[in-house]
Amino acid sequence: MKALEASLHEELKATRTELGNRIDVTNSRLDSLNDQFDSLRRRATESEVRLATATTELASETRELSHLIREWRDEHRADRGELRERIARIENHLGLVPSQIIEEHERMVLRGADREAFLSAVKNPPAPSKRLVAALRRLPLVVRHFN
Repeated sequence: MKALEASLHEELKATRTELGNRIDVTNSRLDSLNDQFDSLRRRATESEVRLATATTELASETRELSHLIREWRDEHRADRGELRERIARIENHLGLVPSQIIEEHERMVLRGADREAFLSAVKNPPAPSKRLVAALRRLPLVVRHFN
């Protein structure tokens, strides 16, 4: 019985020693992981600080550019008004009204042979030239019915 007790005692002692060694290895690994996590936390914090700094600088530069654009727009607003006034004075001096000028250039009156040639071309269009067909084939969205 004493021999059995001594044997169990030795096995328990060996098991404790083995478990202690395993616990030491596990603790060592945990310490290493904690160091790695600390390193990652520092790196993440440093990255966040850099990002926040860059964002702040960008916001500042954006405000500055917006201010410059507003200033430029305000400076040139007066120039545009002055140009409109000058154009209106010139048109009035020449007796021109902008809507009449546009209307004159939008309308085309054809007489005689010009009228007949235009109507003939609309009614009986000529066959497309080789250059036109080649140009149409280069366009990807055009329906290719010229072969």
